[in-house]
Amino acid sequence: MLLVNSPKLEEPIHLTEYLGFSDIFKVPINLARFSKGVVTVKTPDLKLENIHFETDVYGHFKLNLFYEPTFLGDKSVIMELISEESGKYKYPVMLKSLIPKPRGPFIFRPGQVQTINFKNVFLKKYKFICICREPVFLTKVSGFELAPKQVKNIQIKMVSKKNLAEFKFLQCPVTANFRIICTDPQFVNVHWDFYLKGILDASQVVDDYRNSVKLKM
Repeated sequence: MLLVNSPKLEEPIHLTEYLGFSDIFKVPINLARFSKGVVTVKTPDLKLENIHFETDVYGHFKLNLFYEPTFLGDKSVIMELISEESGKYKYPVMLKSLIPKPRGPFIFRPGQVQTINFKNVFLKKYKFICICREPVFLTKVSGFELAPKQVKNIQIKMVSKKNLAEFKFLQCPVTANFRIICTDPQFVNVHWDFYLKGILDASQVVDDYRNSVKLKM
């Protein structure tokens, strides 16, 4: 009886990305000869720009892999290349997902509104809460629930120049951290930070405050 051996594993492909981010990785593939065929990879974290490939005369080509992690940590998957000319190749793809890196700064001027787009990259529905301890920046969103891959548009407003006069010890520029946290216990140490920066004329704020005090006297 003949035994058919599965193809040996090729050199692993390593991809690293931050949770909540995505990128296209151009992976060089070197086959034995000129080949045409198809690529398959079964994981929600990776998408192929094109499942069909064709090498140059030397058997080389670059494979575009779109990587958006749906997990935190490490995992591995198998990617297969099948060609009539060269046969079947199996590539281990080693995926790493890092804790989210901060985004921003989002620049504001008094009275201006900015929108933060937050995506639930996980494969389950989760609840999230928002925290911002700088009262100069206002939002109506304190918490929300998102289905997998759903996006929440969060509007944040910097108070008007008139209302800035109420903040006696305001430093310029005004900086803050808008933080989003998942309520699920398994993500207790994971948070998404968005840096906010309010640009304003410091002397104007001081004058406005002094004028408001005089009016109250």
